[in-house]
Amino acid sequence: MSGAERSVILCTAGYDHTIRFWEAPTGMCHRTLQYADSVSRSNVTETQVNRLEITPDKQYLAVAGNPHIRLFDIHSTRPDHMGQFDGHTNNVTAVGFQKDRKWMYSSSEDASIKVWDIRVPAAQRDYASKAPVSCVVLHPNQGELISGDEEGVIRVWDLTANQCTMEWAPEGRCAIRSLTVGSDASVLVAVNNRGMAYSWKLNTQHAHTVVAPPPHAASPPSASQPSPKDAIHSTLAHPPSSTPAAANAVKAGGLEPIVKYEAHPSSYVTKCLLSPDVKLLATAASDRSIRIWNCEHGYTCERTLQGHSAWVWDVSFSADSAYLVSGSSDKTAKLWDVKSGEIILEYKGHGKAITAVALNDSS
Repeated sequence: MSGAERSVILCTAGYDHTIRFWEAPTGMCHRTLQYADSVSRSNVTETQVNRLEITPDKQYLAVAGNPHIRLFDIHSTRPDHMGQFDGHTNNVTAVGFQKDRKWMYSSSEDASIKVWDIRVPAAQRDYASKAPVSCVVLHPNQGELISGDEEGVIRVWDLTANQCTMEWAPEGRCAIRSLTVGSDASVLVAVNNRGMAYSWKLNTQHAHTVVAPPPHAASPPSASQPSPKDAIHSTLAHPPSSTPAAANAVKAGGLEPIVKYEAHPSSYVTKCLLSPDVKLLATAASDRSIRIWNCEHGYTCERTLQGHSAWVWDVSFSADSAYLVSGSSDKTAKLWDVKSGEIILEYKGHGKAITAVALNDSS
């Protein structure tokens, strides 16, 4: 793979059991992987892909299915995955990485949230929620996970205290569909099944404090390295210097409601995502549209992106916040100019709905 190709990683996946890698500027698919659940001499059982996540260093792609998570080497020519993570018993609804790729986290409809050392296939942390978990995000302090579930509850999980430290339900038992937290830790946004969105201001005093929980290395273990469980014990027994507030930034600062708004009237909101510069919010929905909201002016709707002919399931911003990629049940992914609202490119090739997109064009 050339340096230019390495600079932008764009991939899509969905119900056709394939993962496609695209040349972002041309719309050409340059690699296709089959996402097979199990393989035998007589048959291949395949599963849909629910989520994709590219590591910050663009080395690996995590693929969340049902019920596995698989890790692929983005720059390898091998068609098979390099690692599989078992432990969930139902659809995996979210997957993500700590900023230095030291560990991975996930959520599932089996009502659990797990933290993984990517060197080993077994989960190192397992948090039991009280309902199927639809989404989980990592606070920029790297020490808290924030989850949303099918019973409408948002929970904060302190990875140093190893427990849930806060929970609330913004609209009764209406399922939380998606969460997003600003890269500067200034805001948290949630959307639900009734088309509503909620924005809260977070305490940013300790936004950049890194409270490292689980395993400390992503390289293969050697005889001189401690076991993953030993690494976790050591990290928690001797955490980085921090105040109690730094170890629990969300709880310490509380949540200040900013605004509640109808993001997509009478629609099922599938995804919300803050732009990297935290100036814009994108929401996608069953009404076939994507809406762009101005976070600096009271979350007013700046424009509606229209062009998909079916549900929009996922979106991903470019690093400069100027472009957006979307995936839809119409079997296409689209690249949008956020400012103009125009479609720049379409990515075609999937045989069924696209449910997950991932873009990493950071320098």
